[in-house]
Amino acid sequence: MREKVKDYFYLQFSNGKLHREEEILDFLSPVLRREIKQFTGRDICRKVPLLSTPTHRDFSEGISCVIEPTIVFANEVIMKEQTTGDEMFFILSGVVEIYVASKQIASYVAIGDGCYFGDVSVLLGVRRTASAKSKTQCMLYRIRKSDLVSLLHDHPAIESRMRNIAQSRRRRLAHYLNPDEIKLSAGDEVDSEDSRTDLFGLPSDDVLHEKDEEYNQERLQSGIRRRTFHHHSQNRRRNALPIKSINNLS
Repeated sequence: MREKVKDYFYLQFSNGKLHREEEILDFLSPVLRREIKQFTGRDICRKVPLLSTPTHRDFSEGISCVIEPTIVFANEVIMKEQTTGDEMFFILSGVVEIYVASKQIASYVAIGDGCYFGDVSVLLGVRRTASAKSKTQCMLYRIRKSDLVSLLHDHPAIESRMRNIAQSRRRRLAHYLNPDEIKLSAGDEVDSEDSRTDLFGLPSDDVLHEKDEEYNQERLQSGIRRRTFHHHSQNRRRNALPIKSINNLS
């Protein structure tokens, strides 16, 4: 527990948050507040292909004003299947496992930096179709359904694209669970968003090791004791799956 508390404050400091951000922003003018939020959200907007597309600049600037940073430690459940989805998540750094516990399937897919998840429930108005758990410490950004829906009203082309991606992800998971009855549509085989991220196709064992080493190096540079992360041996086979996108259902 002591190590978790240290890690939490380390991550807060490493992202430049030394004070209660909202209390400080309340003193500023709306224009300055918006400029600061766009500046602090620049990293996630560069990392996520959907947000980094030049023609989506207005949308990404709007997103940066309403997203909220969220720190998640390794092996924490982020969302559960069959629950109501009122928010979705963007991954700035870390690895997230998508799985379907109700079908006794240990793991469906692993996703990482630049991917987003939770969109199926938020955009299609259905319950969560899968669960998500962090495999490493993660820096996520979440957006509430109400804020996303409001933004998409002003960007119908992006709304159409995101809904198509969500529908494809839903079909792909349904096909994975029941391949004899559920057929894929054209273009469903590979996730059109996740395939544009830097970690797509890399073996997740390698990525997990790299993330652990990267994080420990940052801790050592900050004077914090090195921490060992254990990825259970029974998970070795599933961790060998590439970080890719037959996935992202949530």
